[in-house]
Amino acid sequence: VAALGAPSGSAAHLSQSELDALRAKLISLWNPPAAVSTHTELYVVTIRIRLARNHRLIGQPEVLTGGNGPLFEATRDSAVRALLQAQPYDMLSLTTYDQWKEIDINFDPKDVFGG
Repeated sequence: VAALGAPSGSAAHLSQSELDALRAKLISLWNPPAAVSTHTELYVVTIRIRLARNHRLIGQPEVLTGGNGPLFEATRDSAVRALLQAQPYDMLSLTTYDQWKEIDINFDPKDVFGG
C-alpha cells in the first residue's frame, strides 16, 4: 500500500526525490478532521489523479475508496482539496511523464497524526 503522496504501480521509476517532494507537498496541504486520529485505519482514502504534461490535473480526482459517514466524507473532501491546491505538480520530471501521468495516492491519517 502506498503511503500518503506515494504513487503506486510505476512508483519505482520515479526518483526518490520526486516522491519525497510530492509526499511533502500533499502532507502540508492535507487537513483531515482531528476526530479521525483515533481510528485512522477507517479513514484511509485512495484517490486517482491524471496529470497533463503541464503538471496540472486533467479533470477531477477520482476517489477509489468507499466509506460512510460525515467523518469519512470530510476526510475524503480534504484529500481532494489538497490535490487541487497542490497544482502544479512541478516536482515531477517531464522525462518520467509516462510513470506519473496517472497516479493512485493513499491519504492515510496516521501520516498526519502519527501512529
